[in-house]
Amino acid sequence: MTKTKKYILVIVIIFVFIGSCVFCWTYGFRQGLRAGGFTSELAIFSLMELELSGQMVNANCEGIKIALQNHLAYLENYKDVENSFITEEMYHMDKMLLNVRLARIEEHLGNISKKKEHVEIAQEACSHIHWDDCSEEKMVWFSKETEKSNPINCLTPGNYR
Repeated sequence: MTKTKKYILVIVIIFVFIGSCVFCWTYGFRQGLRAGGFTSELAIFSLMELELSGQMVNANCEGIKIALQNHLAYLENYKDVENSFITEEMYHMDKMLLNVRLARIEEHLGNISKKKEHVEIAQEACSHIHWDDCSEEKMVWFSKETEKSNPINCLTPGNYR
């Protein structure tokens, strides 16, 4: 092998090495950003859940409505985010459950037209999770079942806040 071929071979090896280093660094950087985004989403979601459970126990119906609407807005922001931990089924399940809770609160407050709007949204979301029965009664039953450990304070009998 001549000296020129050896130099060319060394230069090619150096370029391949530098190229692979750059590729690995950018790939690792992207993966780190993705993991950081996932972690921040999870932290925000956990804080929203804590706020919601705190409001359900301590707030009046108006405060709970605001917390439920904030949670719905959060879901809307992250429903189409690539590689999000919020799956399509989780999105529709939460949307259904939150709207059923809003419907129950609106009914408690005497806002029947708003109740109907929330029930329609909940039934539409329910159709995406492939339940056999998306009736209002079934969704309200499911909502009450999920609230056994964390009831909505303003809907408990004897509490008129």
